[in-house]
Amino acid sequence: MSVDHAALEAQVRRDCQFPPGERPEPYQDFYLPGAPGARRAGPLAGWVQGSRRVHARAEKLGFEPNFGDFVLDIGCQSGGFLQYAALRSAWGIGIDAEKPYLDCALALRDAVGHDLYYVQLDVTRLDAVEAIRGMFHPFPTPPDHLLLLSMEKHIGLPALLRLVDGFAARRTYLETNAYRAGTKGEIEAAILQRGGVYLGDSDDRNPRRLYRI
Repeated sequence: MSVDHAALEAQVRRDCQFPPGERPEPYQDFYLPGAPGARRAGPLAGWVQGSRRVHARAEKLGFEPNFGDFVLDIGCQSGGFLQYAALRSAWGIGIDAEKPYLDCALALRDAVGHDLYYVQLDVTRLDAVEAIRGMFHPFPTPPDHLLLLSMEKHIGLPALLRLVDGFAARRTYLETNAYRAGTKGEIEAAILQRGGVYLGDSDDRNPRRLYRI
């Protein structure tokens, strides 16, 4: 199947801004070799830059999926972290509530040929963990990696912790909402109670505190 890389890049730039329609660049980096805006050389060859850096955040989070690992990304947006995982020979499932983001993620998957799956779901529902597991038979339990990045502001802390506890992934990665210097919030106490560690702050777009359980 022939892919119009320029048209697909334009679609992601248009439909994957956050907030929608308010920025000239997509929310996160995405992988699309052959796109006019893709880097041509170096370790980021094939990646188109968004306002949030996938590689830099993955490095700070210690997100290093290996061959065959299963990655579950809840709030995946256009799927940049799952593309990053697929390039390391992992596979994954992305969940998001917004159809335009998933349309872009699916188009990128098909253009590149990665082993990734995407599902639209409202994860604030009380049975979200069971619903996600029920969509795939058999569902790999537990996930090797669970990504819940900048999700508290979208779904609230109770729903976030239901996902953390319900999937009990081998490794769970979290970011806070954008924060003001000196503030931590309830999420940090909840993460530390679960054996999590603070890894530092992101330095793209606006700062977020980074954690891994």
